[in-house]
Amino acid sequence: MRFWKPAIWLGFLLLTMPAACCLAQDSFPTEMMGPADLRNQRPFQLIFLAFSPESASVLENGRSAGSAQLDIANNLLIPRTSGIIVHEDAETQRLALKVRRGIGRGLEASVMLPVIARNGGILDKLISNYHVLINDTHTTPDDAPGRNKVSSYHSEIFFTRPNGTNVVDLHPAAGLGDVQFTLKKSLWSRGSTAGAIRGGVKLPTGNSGTLLGSGGIDTGVDLDAQASFGSRLTGFVNASYVWMQKAHGLDAYTQRNMIHGAAAFEYYSSSHSSWVLQDDLGQPGIKTGNNFADGTQGTISIAYKYSPREDTLLTYAFTENGGVVADRASWVANVGPDPTLSFGWTRFY
Repeated sequence: MRFWKPAIWLGFLLLTMPAACCLAQDSFPTEMMGPADLRNQRPFQLIFLAFSPESASVLENGRSAGSAQLDIANNLLIPRTSGIIVHEDAETQRLALKVRRGIGRGLEASVMLPVIARNGGILDKLISNYHVLINDTHTTPDDAPGRNKVSSYHSEIFFTRPNGTNVVDLHPAAGLGDVQFTLKKSLWSRGSTAGAIRGGVKLPTGNSGTLLGSGGIDTGVDLDAQASFGSRLTGFVNASYVWMQKAHGLDAYTQRNMIHGAAAFEYYSSSHSSWVLQDDLGQPGIKTGNNFADGTQGTISIAYKYSPREDTLLTYAFTENGGVVADRASWVANVGPDPTLSFGWTRFY
């Protein structure tokens, strides 16, 4: 039964990919192309700077885009004990508000402010019933008790030292997260390929005491590249390096830096819509001492993008953790929420 999830994902992809009509990709608005604006929503990852995957294109001078995206992430991480007890059972609702603007000379500036709520959520019973439906209630590396043994609608995040003292012991919280600024520079755009570089900084506007922010300043750099394969398929690669200040209260556990990467393929099903298959992998920002929790932070997503008119883009995405590959291929997906639902709206002006 461990192959149910991959089979369901593959079936969904095969049903949706052939969609539509024979309109050329060239009529799809170029600035709406690209990966979905997604990142790993695990609470310990959200507090640090991260470059969400983007295309290598930049907005023209004077052109702007405003967006709002709601990510609902059901985080359940209770791995087998390896000296350090890690227990993450909470749902996060994160509304990311972003403004981007082309400032000329191949440059684009952006600012993003998240509003975050962490609580018991609404998805636990739905997910539990789904796991029962596919006969997937057994213990797994990320869920030692088994999902049917974990009570629903809790908001508990803690990890505990071998001597029984808690490093973190958190419950529901809500408020602003850390604000993030980026500056993007187009490097090249020739034929079917393009590249860009981004620099970013994250400022401590979120409450570090409730894990809505890190309490420190992070900086980083990211490389974006893309290549088209025919008129309907484009591939995107993003690679970033982030330097972090110590998270308040977690000084001994915060890493000095993180490497992160993402890859995506976008299939243009019509002049107004596309499907994106996207993979996201990176290092942990916090190392708890638990072998599984400190492994590759990775998720895989399917996103549908629809442009009802020339200046508007809607995005819907579904993201899974390593359970989609039966926790056997950490190079595809590994530690992350199970699952995340995303709903995005972007307006160009």
